[in-house]
Amino acid sequence: MTRQSYLEGLAERLTQTATEPGFLNNWAQLRSKHLLSAVAPDSVAGVNYTYSTEQLVRRSTSILQSALRLSEADLIGRDPNPDLRRAAEIFEYLSGLDEGPSEHTSALIASTLYQVAGYAANSACLARALALPPLPDSMNLETADAVLRRGIALALQRRFVRLQREASALNLWLPSSEAQFLGELEAEDAPAEAAAGLPIALLAASAFAALARFVLRGQPFSEFVEPWRELRGLILAVGDPSWLLEVDAMEATAQRLQRTSVWAVLDEAIARDGIWARYAMLTARGRGSSPLDARSGVELWESQLRAVDSGLLNTDSSGLAIRMPTSAGKTRIAEMAILSELTKPTRRQVVYVAPFNALADEVESSMSSLFANLGYRVTSVLGNYDLDELEADLLSTADLLITTPEKLTLLLRSRPTHFQSVGLLVLDEGHIIDSRDRGVGYELLLTRLQSRLLQDARILFLSAVISDENAADFAEWLCGDRSAVAATDWRPARQLVGVFNAQLNRIDYPLERATEGVQAPFVPRPISVSQYTDFTPKQRRPKQVPFPTNSKGDLTAELALKFADEGPVLIFTTQPRWAESTAQVVARGLQLRRQTEGVGIPGAFRRVLDRPFPPTSVAVAEAWLGRESSIVGLLRQGIGVHHAGLPDALRRTAEDDFRNGLLPVLVATGTLAQGVNLPVKTVLIHTLHQYEVDAAEDDDSRVTLRDFWNTAGRAGRAGAETEGHIIVVALNDYEARQATRYLRGEPESLRGRLFQLLQELVSDRLSNDEFRLQLDSDLLAELVEESVGSDAESRFESLIGDSFVSIQVRKQTDGTTAPLTERAKSVLQTIRTEVGEDQRRQTFALTGLDVATCLRIEERILANPTEVKRLLTQADVGVDELLPTIHTAIADLPRFIPKFEIAADMAGLLVDWVQQAPMRELVDQYLPADADERRFQKDVITDYFGYKLPWATSAYMRIAGHVLDVKDDLSDTARWLAPMVRYGVATPKATWAMTLGCPTRDLSVAIADTFIATSAASTYAAFAEWFSELTEEDFILGMNATADEARLLVPRAMALVRDGQRTTELLRDEPSAYEARVAGLQYENRRAHLSELEPGMPLRLLRDYDNPYDPNAIWVEHQGAQLGFLPRPLARLIAPSLDSGVQFEAKATSVQRGSTAAVQLMISRSNN
Repeated sequence: MTRQSYLEGLAERLTQTATEPGFLNNWAQLRSKHLLSAVAPDSVAGVNYTYSTEQLVRRSTSILQSALRLSEADLIGRDPNPDLRRAAEIFEYLSGLDEGPSEHTSALIASTLYQVAGYAANSACLARALALPPLPDSMNLETADAVLRRGIALALQRRFVRLQREASALNLWLPSSEAQFLGELEAEDAPAEAAAGLPIALLAASAFAALARFVLRGQPFSEFVEPWRELRGLILAVGDPSWLLEVDAMEATAQRLQRTSVWAVLDEAIARDGIWARYAMLTARGRGSSPLDARSGVELWESQLRAVDSGLLNTDSSGLAIRMPTSAGKTRIAEMAILSELTKPTRRQVVYVAPFNALADEVESSMSSLFANLGYRVTSVLGNYDLDELEADLLSTADLLITTPEKLTLLLRSRPTHFQSVGLLVLDEGHIIDSRDRGVGYELLLTRLQSRLLQDARILFLSAVISDENAADFAEWLCGDRSAVAATDWRPARQLVGVFNAQLNRIDYPLERATEGVQAPFVPRPISVSQYTDFTPKQRRPKQVPFPTNSKGDLTAELALKFADEGPVLIFTTQPRWAESTAQVVARGLQLRRQTEGVGIPGAFRRVLDRPFPPTSVAVAEAWLGRESSIVGLLRQGIGVHHAGLPDALRRTAEDDFRNGLLPVLVATGTLAQGVNLPVKTVLIHTLHQYEVDAAEDDDSRVTLRDFWNTAGRAGRAGAETEGHIIVVALNDYEARQATRYLRGEPESLRGRLFQLLQELVSDRLSNDEFRLQLDSDLLAELVEESVGSDAESRFESLIGDSFVSIQVRKQTDGTTAPLTERAKSVLQTIRTEVGEDQRRQTFALTGLDVATCLRIEERILANPTEVKRLLTQADVGVDELLPTIHTAIADLPRFIPKFEIAADMAGLLVDWVQQAPMRELVDQYLPADADERRFQKDVITDYFGYKLPWATSAYMRIAGHVLDVKDDLSDTARWLAPMVRYGVATPKATWAMTLGCPTRDLSVAIADTFIATSAASTYAAFAEWFSELTEEDFILGMNATADEARLLVPRAMALVRDGQRTTELLRDEPSAYEARVAGLQYENRRAHLSELEPGMPLRLLRDYDNPYDPNAIWVEHQGAQLGFLPRPLARLIAPSLDSGVQFEAKATSVQRGSTAAVQLMISRSNN
């Protein structure tokens, strides 16, 4: 038998073993037990399982051994292998159930099988369970075992920076221990084979160092393979046989890692450009607050490999439509596409369109942490700034601009020529084209960009919830090629979708298939009603109460408390009031447990309550909502709330706290459902209806299946979990059947909103007023462009011909867009008559408002032009005089009427808000005692002050600037009034701090005051440059920020790359030496350490891995004393190289003492 035929037979036997009916039956039973033990462990004993643990272990081990041999021969393909995945699941389940091999062995085997099967994220996730033996500090009989097992665990966990540092240290001291070790062996009369411990430890340390060099720097992989195979041979001859499994597992993992690594897949780009080499180094290092223990991203997943194979990096193509599930790696795909554009010789801007602020914030946070290290600046423009100075700086300096569709529309109208230089347009969550409120504007925006402005730009379309047919439609529309699609259903974590039937007290999983002889999994009795101690309201007498009752809120809360110890829980509902009421019920469940003797609260909540400091979101909520707010009380207990009625700063910090494990339960509406990356274990669906209905079968009220799956996709985030749970809560059999039918349905085919309007026109279901309301602003934009070319009617007809609606109409028999264009022509003529001259059209179009609203604002300005001109242009006019005038002008306009009216003086409330009155003071002064405080916060502070009034104020300024001819004469107060209203701050510079992510109004004022006191310049560009250099010490010691606030702000400062061109040049052509000035000398009496320092003396560079603010922080030391840090731009360049094992030398070149103390130093690579 030849080696080839043996290996082919081995592969065939592997498949036969993995698909044998009896084996599948045992696997299905084990899966069911795993599920039951996770959800309702008390019910496990009542089920008679007949699977054989011995058979499962024996056959899965056989699969493992076959996989290891095939991997060694490089005969396991790159595609995901379901047979190996099933074997991995078996060992994962056995480990959790404490059956079969030891927990360590099961986790090791499961991690290896997941890796070889093509599920690297699952492999790393399970490897976290591998215990780390203590790092040896002397050579003895146990040293080899500790070196081997610790190194393998670190490698499987993808903690390669730590592995590199430890392996390098071992390689220094192990050889020096040889004589002492051999002497001890002789003295103890140890067996001769014990002497093999030293060469085994040496070979292992050498191989681990080589593996770390490959992962972190792209050094030859053969430097690992050769000593590792030598190590295996030595273990076979004289070592501990139990090591062989781990050694073989390590090699198989490394082989797969090498084939799918950024170094292998992106080798051509890396060889061509040093920026790509640094990108590979950064992703291999991993992301997190400390690179020392960050999980490496050196491997590309199946979805990402497929995108690269589909032409993702081909900058000559017109683009790509990506369809893949949530948590399948779309962000990494976008990163690579963006970098491929930014590294082109003709470096052009990238625009990333995210339809929701929460998603845009997350994208900015993720992208800026990466691209800042490459010398590229990431900026978001999300609000209605409408401020020339701020917009001009943000637009002109951003390499990657993140924005929302509506803001991009306004930018496009004000600066259309800017977008002719865009090289890549990324469209995240692009399926919002069917949105009733936003779809028309989104489609026409993309059509204008694609057909009129973007010159040879590529377009990357991303969606998790469209069909392959829709993906091809988008590819045809945006890329001109229906085949320009990368689509997959692959995702790392498996998802289990269940329906909890309260009537039966049972969870069924309607999408899981039954295996022969084993019914589909289900969970009986997941919750139980218990009696708890409560107290009467007045006299506080104890009484017994049941919980949960048979209400949707109680049941959902009980399930959340049940699942919280398994991992983070997201409760999804559709209305802000339901989100808050459900969160309150979770809190009540916690309270009843706390006040009942002998009953404990879930450990996840106990850990939050035991922390010395509350979650960051507590302080932010207190600042925005007041200490007495019910939201503050919920956050203190570890229960987050997230909906559109809460301030952006609070939503952002709640998301961060949830990611960091400080909020075990988060109750959210759709504000969090679209694309936001959160580490969720369980998603509980409180309701499938968008509003209250009388009958459960009201299909019109249901959340669309596409939106449902976008929400459900949060469960089981890659790298955080191997399994996610989605559970729909139903009160009875009827609701459970309806939910099951809903879940088994096919997601709706996507129809753009323009296509929907066309169908409504054809069926005569759309009035002229309704039609105009949908298209008014976009048709006005066509009239603006009419002044420099063809008539608006022809332009709009051409625009529709290039739009998505035309793609969808062409697929219909006798389809035509004529009804749409004909109705639009009629409306265009009406608008032309109403608006008149060209400059007036331009002004109105830049407001983003409909024509009727613009005319009303103009009318009110002209009613008293002299007074309005005085208010807008005189420097001594304050907000207390200007705001009431503007508010009076817009207060009764339908678009700007607040959803929640209060009888008090709204203009006075507005002035006090901008002058930074505390929230409690505003509530006490302006809100009637019986009024709904929650609605006041949601509809007045967040919606009216935070959204509607800034928009109205910007529109007022634009129209007044035109009709009064004062556009260039506005006072600072008038120019910056819109963001002052939005953020509730009284100075322009405080709005700049808020724009950069400052979480509270008080801190924004402190930042602004510090800038004014330390800088002679007063422009936003100067402010941003100053802000970019701030450190955590500046925020905490100089501005009284809390540590949590500094942790939020330092990444924002780091993202403001001011000299990115210089950084990219240095990455492409590394100099022989760097010169810099030590930063932070002014703090903590560090100047005192300069007395012994002279020019020419050596300095030590020490990575500060304990710094929670800056992952690139590098201390500068002299004789053990800390002088300060390397400046951020230089640390950004050097830290990744230090992390990968490159050594640097530093020396002082000049030393200045006294009050103006300063140290200059020179840094160069070490020759060692």
